[in-house]
Amino acid sequence: MAVVAKGSVRFQVNGLTQVISNVFYILELKSNLLSMGQLQEKALAILIKQGTSKIYHPQRWLIMHTNMSGNGMFYLLAFMGSTKNSICL
Repeated sequence: MAVVAKGSVRFQVNGLTQVISNVFYILELKSNLLSMGQLQEKALAILIKQGTSKIYHPQRWLIMHTNMSGNGMFYLLAFMGSTKNSICL
């Protein structure tokens, strides 16, 4: 799949605004994917244990939390920008 663009995405989870930089936009994808590697590059800690994924920021503590679905994926409900439309990451 071809990368159409690259930029930053701002989204809100549990009332906290997060920014992930160097995000690839791929037109053919039907869902958004959030890379664990990109989160680690931003100095975030990731804990996956007993079907739960938690992501910690060094100064903010727990910033994201989600449970594993039946197909082994971790879905995160977030709000993008000012549109207030929920999407799946």
